[in-house]
Amino acid sequence: MYVDFLGLTALALLAEQPRHPYDIQRTIRERRMDQAFRAGGMPRSLYHTVDRLARAGLIEPAETTREGNRPERTVYRITDEGREEFDSRVRQLLEKPVAEHPVLPAALGFVAYLAPGVVLDALEGRLVLLIAELAGIDASLAALREQMRLPRIVLLGLECRRALRQAELDWSRSTVQELREGTLTWDWESLGRHFASEMARRTELGR
Repeated sequence: MYVDFLGLTALALLAEQPRHPYDIQRTIRERRMDQAFRAGGMPRSLYHTVDRLARAGLIEPAETTREGNRPERTVYRITDEGREEFDSRVRQLLEKPVAEHPVLPAALGFVAYLAPGVVLDALEGRLVLLIAELAGIDASLAALREQMRLPRIVLLGLECRRALRQAELDWSRSTVQELREGTLTWDWESLGRHFASEMARRTELGR
């Protein structure tokens, strides 16, 4: 499911007050709003997003200013249609679970083809990266709360991301422990015999 997070972010900031695209970009960076999604290619992608929102009638020019020899800057404001569209999109994202396909569960579907030791090494490496990422999130949250004094309501997305990563870390630690202790182990020959036996049993039952 594709979600235009950059477009939603632009609409949200324009709902606060009229802004020009540079101000939108600066605010996104200052508030770390791009940590909840990948805003690659800014500012070019942001200007494309603003143009698209304007063509759709969700935002409109409020005024155009020029400072010295600098290019003109158009200040945009959100329209009534933009507010309705923003409210509808965000409510739908909150309300309806979607079928997401994270990489880790997909990769785990193939681990039976690897040796347990290889999987153990890989997951131990993942633990290191997850711990580092969580430390970074904690540092960001602390800075946003204490230095920028942002209210908790605008930090819920980052809190949710941290909770999901913490759950992944807890699961990875538990699985690594099982692999180390040998309570989770396998070999492909045994799995092959299991699958062959199951196929024969189902064939027999189907007769």
